[in-house]
Amino acid sequence: MTRSLTFFFGIFIGLVAQFTQAADLFPKGVSRSFQRLDTLEDDATIGGYAMYQGGRTWKTLAIQDQTNNMNIRIGTAQFVSPVGNNFFAEMRVVASLSGAEEYGYFSADVCSPAKAHLFVSKKAGGTMDNCLTIDPYAANIGGRDLVTLVVNVRNSQSNWRLYDTTIYLNLAYLGYTNTTISDWSATAVANDAGKGKLIEKVGSWAKQLQDGVNTAIAYRKPQDAFASVPPLSSLMVWDETALKAPSQSRNAGSSYVFCESSKTMVLEGAKDCP
Repeated sequence: MTRSLTFFFGIFIGLVAQFTQAADLFPKGVSRSFQRLDTLEDDATIGGYAMYQGGRTWKTLAIQDQTNNMNIRIGTAQFVSPVGNNFFAEMRVVASLSGAEEYGYFSADVCSPAKAHLFVSKKAGGTMDNCLTIDPYAANIGGRDLVTLVVNVRNSQSNWRLYDTTIYLNLAYLGYTNTTISDWSATAVANDAGKGKLIEKVGSWAKQLQDGVNTAIAYRKPQDAFASVPPLSSLMVWDETALKAPSQSRNAGSSYVFCESSKTMVLEGAKDCP
């Protein structure tokens, strides 16, 4: 079933404001104020934990906090990184903001063999999680149907520490335009050497991201946790400096896209986006 990622929100008007507060998204455990499509700082942290940005510019979609039934505060943030006016990547990061002095675990066993994935890397079990999965995900963004690879890394450790990051990558920029979700079933990938090599390539990169998350969640919260993780551009096969993006099938009807030059959402193909 096709679902909609949160890159498309309708018309957005106004210049992108720059953050003036500290780089952490949740100072004192509370989500900071933001305007949609604010640019994320290079040194931004989530609850003091380092964040992977992969050499990309990220625009803010949401920053919110909540308290769960164990009275542990959880922070969630979402960002998008377009290529020009086209969707390339979306990232969602979830981290615990409190509870480090209390005993407990957020165990979920997302690497359970009960659910199949295109790629799995499990490095912990029992009460702790250190799991990487890669799966296909069908999306509709701005009236366009496209298929993404969704990379999820979940790490939970003692004293209610949680760090969960999910990154959606447009397959068009990884070498597969006009592809469908059925093209990325486990059987289809197993029978296609090119697709198999791509999953291996993304998996190799993602395992380094997984190690970075495992470093980032340490009590000392090292800010260089992702220093050795390759940039997202290492996965791309399309030259993003070119004027024309990979073709995508699209639904009928008007849609709005983010215009990089004017920092606004505009009607696709509009002349007011130079």
